[in-house]
Amino acid sequence: MADYFAFQSENLFLSKLIVIAVIHTILSFIVLEGALCQSRRFVIFLPTKFIARLLPSPYHRGGGGIVIGTAVAVLSSVGATQIGPQTLLVVNAGFLTIWYIECAILLAYGFFARLFEDELPFEIRLFVSFVVMVNAGYFTLMFIVSLLRAPAFH
Repeated sequence: MADYFAFQSENLFLSKLIVIAVIHTILSFIVLEGALCQSRRFVIFLPTKFIARLLPSPYHRGGGGIVIGTAVAVLSSVGATQIGPQTLLVVNAGFLTIWYIECAILLAYGFFARLFEDELPFEIRLFVSFVVMVNAGYFTLMFIVSLLRAPAFH
């Protein structure tokens, strides 16, 4: 894992961090927008009424997603340069876990409830949703790992 940053220019490292920021921006926007559209009571342990007052329109939530994505990328960069490249992966895996668990809960209440027409118990819908989102999180993390190992963008 120590070869992640070997012989990489600052522009290449910055562009990799921008891609990581875009991934987290999109995921955080999906979580925020999905929770508010479903009228959930809480989003990532925050009341949705607070988020709706803080970020009233989808444009504001998009800006909030950009701030969150940038913060994750900066946190990843600081962790990678100060502690090591494994920290970058741990930080990203932690945030991906948060996003995909929230997406799994949203899917269980929304999409899968309509898909199965409430014929299945909630626990089974939640399990199916978690299985789908665990796979999505794994492939996203593997995409980030392959992005970090890439010697150049082609």
